[in-house]
Amino acid sequence: MCPNLKQHAHQCRLRPNCTMTGTVSDAPEATPKHTMTMPNTGQYIPQKTVLLQTSCSKRICTWTEMSIHMISFADVSFQKRNAPLLSQMARYAYSNGYKWHVLDSDPFCELEYMDPFFRKHCSITRVGDRIFVLDSDVVPFRSAVNLDHWATFSEDLLFYDRTWNQEVAAGNYVIRNTNATRTFLMEWADYENLMPTGYSSSDNGAIHLHLIRTVGSEPKDEAAPCASLYHNLTEPVTNLEPYWAFVRCTRRSIPAGSYDEEGLTIRIFAKDTAWMMDDVYDGYDKDGSGPGGMGHVLYSIMVLS
Repeated sequence: MCPNLKQHAHQCRLRPNCTMTGTVSDAPEATPKHTMTMPNTGQYIPQKTVLLQTSCSKRICTWTEMSIHMISFADVSFQKRNAPLLSQMARYAYSNGYKWHVLDSDPFCELEYMDPFFRKHCSITRVGDRIFVLDSDVVPFRSAVNLDHWATFSEDLLFYDRTWNQEVAAGNYVIRNTNATRTFLMEWADYENLMPTGYSSSDNGAIHLHLIRTVGSEPKDEAAPCASLYHNLTEPVTNLEPYWAFVRCTRRSIPAGSYDEEGLTIRIFAKDTAWMMDDVYDGYDKDGSGPGGMGHVLYSIMVLS
């Protein structure tokens, strides 16, 4: 259904036996629609696919071959504003054999959702297999390190804890594009219709309520403790304490870890252990060993990449 017009201003914004490491193989494929293709510089890596463990029964596991996509969601103004970063990301994807997309709006999602942050999650369901979803202000901070390690986790969705606060980050995540994942993303997008009148950090606040209702201990009851805190957020951005009280409430139910609920598996990585770090925090693993990742940096300090 189409959302009602908003009356308030736009806001700022375990399955341990099946854990595996997997392998990556070369598999050239055609360039999909909406993909930014880098010029052939002689350093092209054939398109990769990942062998992903999808189910286990006793000692027998099923494996599925999936292509790896990197997607940045940005409208025309943000594509212009963050053009240098998007160019670096395109080069990073191209050199590692990943499919690179910059998406504006899917026509269906544009009709359904007014808020671009919620519209993003709807649009993502239209593309790819194993997808790294990225904000447009992300830049490769250690560009010599690829994302293959993160592509082989068996969970359907991968999130991570922000470095500098208690939130689960909403702008960057990884999905395995399945029916259960698409349902989760569309339900997340539908929280656009439930946003309170005060500051709730748009989709970033909503993901906390959505997670505790999906894999946590809180029922889908508007009177439940964390939901009540969310719906009673009436303070502006100048008073963030009610918002942080809501976040703290949810994180008691959904700490970092792996979750399995009715066929949907989700992993939340603890601070500084994921493929992405907020700002230019890269203080761990300075020798370049380990799985590596990206730095989530502001466009104004992109020179640090």
